[in-house]
Amino acid sequence: MDAVGIILSNINDRTAPELTYDRTLSAMHYGGKYRLIDFVLSSLVNSAVTEVAIVTKANYHSLMNHIGTGKEWDLSRKMGGIIVLPSYVYSARNPMYNNRLEALMGIEKYLFGCNEEYVILSDGDTVFNIDYDQVLKQHLQTGADITAVYQKTTIDDSVKATQTVFKLDENNRVTDIRVFAAPKNENVGLNTWFMRRAYLLNLVTDAVAHGYRSFTREVLGPNIHEIKVIGYEYEGYFACMDSVESYFAKSMELLIPEVREKLFENPEKPIFTSVKDSPPTKYGDNACIKNSIVADGCIIEGTVENSILFRGVYVGKGTEVQNSIIMEDSICGENSSLNYIVADKNVILRNECRLSGQHTHPFYIKKGSVV
Repeated sequence: MDAVGIILSNINDRTAPELTYDRTLSAMHYGGKYRLIDFVLSSLVNSAVTEVAIVTKANYHSLMNHIGTGKEWDLSRKMGGIIVLPSYVYSARNPMYNNRLEALMGIEKYLFGCNEEYVILSDGDTVFNIDYDQVLKQHLQTGADITAVYQKTTIDDSVKATQTVFKLDENNRVTDIRVFAAPKNENVGLNTWFMRRAYLLNLVTDAVAHGYRSFTREVLGPNIHEIKVIGYEYEGYFACMDSVESYFAKSMELLIPEVREKLFENPEKPIFTSVKDSPPTKYGDNACIKNSIVADGCIIEGTVENSILFRGVYVGKGTEVQNSIIMEDSICGENSSLNYIVADKNVILRNECRLSGQHTHPFYIKKGSVV
């Protein structure tokens, strides 16, 4: 595909300060061995996009460590490939961007230097498995200036940030863009936009000239009847995570077979991630696993039920882990009870530890904590 992918990795970090204390939300662990950015990256690669720029501004060490040279996504190339654009400055008075438009202003020169005809603009924390070839096909058929990906869905209570919703006419043209937060069935935007690169540059240049600061509210919203924005309905699985609560809720949906099937079981659209050579998981004589996702490199001596365990997790004898997410290299001591817990990386839970949250408010344990 003759398109460059632009991924905004920090755009929603402020909505989940606990999860993004020392990482971008795009680098957040998900599903046992993945990071959130893996999904948009894999969708781009599966659609033959060979140049991807990741725009970031802070806490990007974990993200860069995960991406490396881009080899796992076939983006380690002499021409094109994966490019990380850290801390781009669009104004000496405001060195850090705060929204989508300011981020685009910061990479204006990069966009000028690209040769691709189209741009796919997406947030890095969007979980879906989309075929951008179909988006391009519709974009050409409709003659759209911009194609906006959306899904007909109910806004989740666990999502704290406001969501962009579209009002569409009978031809799927966007006639109104609103920001909505209450639980309601809507045409919810997936923060994924498809357009010609030259058109995006014209929008950014005009926004700079007028002093605009918001892509949705100031560029698209007031001009929605002049700009031909056509909605592309995505019918697969989609997850938005912008808080501990929504991260927990959407992660636990992976325990539903139908959700895993929609995301992972299409051989033509695999989800790629950074590979680690961990040994197989070892299960003790009294280990009991029920309805859980367990990554490689774990040692399980106790009981794990309705939970997600990342690489290298240890669960001691007599310990029960239920309805919980335990991230990489964390240790759960012996004779402990964990229920509705989100334990970040390298957490140590001592013997006979009793911790419990609830399904609407899981108990979060910060990376590297000892409890």
